Amino acid sequence: MICPIVLASPFIEWLKDAAVVVGFILSVISLVVFVVKPIQKLVKEYKEALAKAKEQLSTQNTLIESIIETNKQQSECIKAIKEDRATLYSDVKLIKNAITTLLKVELDRECIKALSAGSISEIELKSLTDLSDIYENFSGNGHSRLSTINQVKKLPINR
Repeated sequence: MICPIVLASPFIEWLKDAAVVVGFILSVISLVVFVVKPIQKLVKEYKEALAKAKEQLSTQNTLIESIIETNKQQSECIKAIKEDRATLYSDVKLIKNAITTLLKVELDRECIKALSAGSISEIELKSLTDLSDIYENFSGNGHSRLSTINQVKKLPINR
């Protein structure tokens, strides 16, 4: 007859081995619960944050494209304004030259008239002086006219 202790001995060994295996399985399950699950949660949060960042980046890219388009339009407007300003400057210069020429002709005519008459009225002298001042302010060359105007100022005043 076989002793029950002897039979129990392999069974006990088997139980010990089974307990080790069950312990290992429990350790793996614990590892999954305590390590892998939090990592999965972090990965999920990371993916959500990444999706949100991609959406924000897309919005920012759209905004940047809009700013670039606005800058292009403003650059075109600035270019047109510069062209208009150049044209306006040219036109103003032509107008200034025309006014200067008209003032010069009027000054010459009034001086010749007064010198030919040999006298000048106070109103004509005031008008001539005003024209002369305006002509000089328009950058007219007043040297030759200045001597002529001085001659006119020396004429007797008509009453």
